[in-house]
Amino acid sequence: MLNHQKHILEALHNEPVLFLKEVQKSFQWLSEQEIENLQHWLKDKYPELYKTRIKYLFIKNPA
Repeated sequence: MLNHQKHILEALHNEPVLFLKEVQKSFQWLSEQEIENLQHWLKDKYPELYKTRIKYLFIKNPA
């Protein structure tokens, strides 16, 4: 499931609203370990987007 979410997020990275909604959906489907992996992947793959828009989602929804 994590790889599937990564694929979807890669396709949506130019659509910030949809991208953030998809990250939020990930919290419902992924295990705690997968959420941690997703967080690290997002930090590495989209560092600026992570800093400005995604970081707060992980604060609100800790693994």
